[in-house]
Amino acid sequence: FAEPAGATALAGLKKLAESGTCGKDDHVVVMVTGNGLKDVEGAMHAVKQQPVVVENSLEDVEQKLGIFK
Repeated sequence: FAEPAGATALAGLKKLAESGTCGKDDHVVVMVTGNGLKDVEGAMHAVKQQPVVVENSLEDVEQKLGIFK
C-alpha cells in the first residue's frame, strides 16, 4: 500500500518496461519507502470494492472470511 510519491518509482519502471528500455530478464529494484496510510481516503475512491469491517474477535474474522469449524 504505497503512498503516491513512492509509487511514482514503480510507475516509472512500468513505463521503462513498456518502452523496451528494460526487459524481463533485467534485474531491477524499486524502493518504495512510504506507505499509503497518509492518503487512505484517496485510495478508497480509487477502488470499487470497499474493505470489510471486522470486529476485534476471532469469531467475527472467521465469519467474514467464511471459515466455519
